[in-house]
Amino acid sequence: MKNKCVDVLIIGAGPTGLMMALEALRYGLTCRIIDKGTSYQDQSRAVAIQAQTLEIFGHVGLAESFLKAGLRVKAANPISSFRRLARVSFDILDSPYPFILSLEQAKTEKILEDHLSSMGVKVERGVELLKLHQGEGGVEALVTGETLHATWVVGCDGAHSQVRKELNLSFEGKAFSDIFSLADVRIQWDYPHDEFFVFLNAEGLMAAIPLPEPSRYRLIFQLERCRDLLKKNRSLPSGELREEMVAKPNIAEIQELLCKYAGSHVRVSDPSWCANFYINSRMVETYRKGSVFLAGDAAHIHSPVGGQGMNTGLQDAFNLAWKLALVHKKQAGKELLDTYDLERRAVGKKLLKATERASQMATLRNSVAIALRNVALSCLMRMTFFRKFFVKMISQTGIRYPGGVFRAPNASLMDQDKPTDLYTLWSKSTSFHLLIFTGREMPDLTSIFEQIAHHPIIPIVIFQGDKLPLLPEGVRSCRDPRGSAHRIYGVKGSRVVLIRPDLYIGYQADNIRGDHAFI
Repeated sequence: MKNKCVDVLIIGAGPTGLMMALEALRYGLTCRIIDKGTSYQDQSRAVAIQAQTLEIFGHVGLAESFLKAGLRVKAANPISSFRRLARVSFDILDSPYPFILSLEQAKTEKILEDHLSSMGVKVERGVELLKLHQGEGGVEALVTGETLHATWVVGCDGAHSQVRKELNLSFEGKAFSDIFSLADVRIQWDYPHDEFFVFLNAEGLMAAIPLPEPSRYRLIFQLERCRDLLKKNRSLPSGELREEMVAKPNIAEIQELLCKYAGSHVRVSDPSWCANFYINSRMVETYRKGSVFLAGDAAHIHSPVGGQGMNTGLQDAFNLAWKLALVHKKQAGKELLDTYDLERRAVGKKLLKATERASQMATLRNSVAIALRNVALSCLMRMTFFRKFFVKMISQTGIRYPGGVFRAPNASLMDQDKPTDLYTLWSKSTSFHLLIFTGREMPDLTSIFEQIAHHPIIPIVIFQGDKLPLLPEGVRSCRDPRGSAHRIYGVKGSRVVLIRPDLYIGYQADNIRGDHAFI
């Protein structure tokens, strides 16, 4: 008989929910994960895994499984009237994964679910949340067939979240007036299969994202018959539209449209999935209410431009898990949980604004506005600064939280006489790491070590001298002979840098003292 009282109950077994379950287990929490769907979803859905998410997968030991299954997309190409406006290569990205990994969401979920099963937890399908009640002792959840008790509940149950409804939280925002279409098809053309293309014409837009199978692409596009359809019929429901409401795209329409964008020689065949949908841009007013949290599409939905949605949900879970674990184990106060809403809702707000603007720019209809957009885009993409900014934004490696909290960059080091790097040193860890940059002179670190002795903080001393310093047992020391790590972290003298378990910099200060406020 299953234990009905768990640390974390997760509602929804999409990528966000599966990631939340994996992270809960990694931090030593018990969990159950339920999903009202009775079967595994085999539709491709989201197909882009960004570099920041791959870095997370690398940290938890899953990156190789994804890299083997996916396709590395190396560049983006905006094209208008058969003219390429720019080619933006992702190789300028400062990451071990300088590309977008194309992989169907169904396969992403399969990898995550298989790993979850190997850790002893199965997704409980056909189990629906009916009611939630919060009390002093935790949360009581009435689900199909039983009542569950959990200390914490995380709603990862998508855009129509029952958890959100139980919390009486509004989902404010708007819907775009156009209905969009998608199709997974095989394309014969001259473009390389490891780059994606966005065609921007007065007729609308078409994005072609390569899938791992040779010659197969995900197309996202607009059909003339679907433009402004929501203005004409406000009774249409949200989400994917059933065929009796709006006829799904057929192969002839797709062929005709792609010829307009890419040339008459292009051939389309073998559609495996065709559908219509419209874009909602909405966000919940708070990601947390008491002991219940929202993550992924339950908290925010937006335009698919840039392939940000699934990645944002996965990163919601990665941000929340370590905070939940510290509070649950009474190693931190409950106020730490407020930072989940503070940080991730700030990301959600920026994401909604950015994807709305990008969608509006991509779907311009006025010929003058289109010409101005094309000239501006072509000019901007010639600038190294803007290309780097664009790539950091798409890859999500440029995310910053309020208070100047940002992603910890990688840096090469020497461990004894062997080359290593920071990401390798803290791989699979669930602890904080304190980087102690010393320069060439080794200061007295006794007070620092005393301060962190009884906290889950692992120190790594990074020095530039030739001789290994004498340090207490268990303290890692690495040389930075060329000063590259010091440069990457902007260190000119000495500095302490606290790396959070979610690989963001939580605190840093110049000069090494014994009274730093990182605890």
